Amino acid sequence: MNIKKPVAILFVAHIISGLAQGISLLAVPWYFAKQGLSSEYNLYYGFLTLFIVFWGLYAGTIVDKYARTKVFIGANLVQFIVLASIAALGFINQELDSSLVFVVLAISFLGFNIHYPNMYAFLQEMTSPEEYTKVSSAVEIVGQTTSVISGALAAVLLDGGIWNLGFEINFNIPKWELWEIFALDALTYAISIILISSIKYIPLRSRTIETGSLSERLQSGFQFLNKNRRLFAIGLFSYCVFACVMVQIYSLLPVYINHYLKANGQVFATSDLIFAVGALLAGVSVSKFLKAENLLYFIPLFMFLNGFAYLGAYLFHSVYLFYAICFLFGFSNSATRIARISYLLSKVPNHLLGRVNSIFLVFNIVERSAFIFLFGTSIFQKEQINLAYLIVGVFILMNMIGFVWVRKKEFSINE
Repeated sequence: MNIKKPVAILFVAHIISGLAQGISLLAVPWYFAKQGLSSEYNLYYGFLTLFIVFWGLYAGTIVDKYARTKVFIGANLVQFIVLASIAALGFINQELDSSLVFVVLAISFLGFNIHYPNMYAFLQEMTSPEEYTKVSSAVEIVGQTTSVISGALAAVLLDGGIWNLGFEINFNIPKWELWEIFALDALTYAISIILISSIKYIPLRSRTIETGSLSERLQSGFQFLNKNRRLFAIGLFSYCVFACVMVQIYSLLPVYINHYLKANGQVFATSDLIFAVGALLAGVSVSKFLKAENLLYFIPLFMFLNGFAYLGAYLFHSVYLFYAICFLFGFSNSATRIARISYLLSKVPNHLLGRVNSIFLVFNIVERSAFIFLFGTSIFQKEQINLAYLIVGVFILMNMIGFVWVRKKEFSINE
């Protein structure tokens, strides 16, 4: 696939902003875990997830109504202002209140929920249907390469310390304060705004922009899914993998490593790096054998691998085995997402893609919220956190069974 200049610029902007953002998103949950505030964090995170239900629906209508480059610029500008302001307070006071630390996570997640639907809609405008699998893989390769680098940087910066590179070469890396990480994050958003502002392109296909009320525009998305029930069910079942990985990384993982594995911040960041390596391998490899006609057969296989990884985390109590499990987490999550997005791009019209994705997001957030509030209870705190991995693993395998059943079922309404 020949990468067009607008797509290349978008990917570069995505990499630059994603590097520092990845460090921030690792730093925040680790900060709460180290402060012994995991219950407070889970409460914050649960309410944030519920709020995203409403934001996600609105974000989908924004993606479908405005030029995709303008949506990128607006989202990055808001995140720059928030991150720069909080970083400035940190430099002035030499400390940050925990509520401000969580605001960074909140604004990042709100940005995610408009960034990715907008990115996929933009890429669908710029590419032909036979390129959708390669485009989805390219997004994963770019995103996960960024995660690998940011995970490595986080491993160095979160706790600092002496790093032995062999050949008697040692580096004494000072620990970065949170506001220093947030300042770097804000700077990358500013650079992304400049890059995206330079994008000029002509869409390969025109789209109808609906100008009705918010409820009318949302209704169009629901009507489309009602007429395409098999697509809706398949998209919903396969999305559970993403819901669970969000809960795992931002809610379970800090407690699991800190209290169950009794490990430090370097293990936390390294596990995220290994996750990204597995995801990167999926991005590079799965497009080689994924075709339009076999997408629905590979998705449940990837879901099975993902569910198996969670059961492994429940059964084993070893840092090194957990690294292997994180690799499997990363590979299966990205492989499922590539196949799922490729399927949706081939089935959903461009002018509805933002709203359709936002509707899936609502169901996804309900699942995430239920898990977050459940795992925030005392039963799953500290050493018992591995029980959460058992529940999540069984949940994914149940969704895999539902996916296979729907794939075989004949619907009276065409997909």
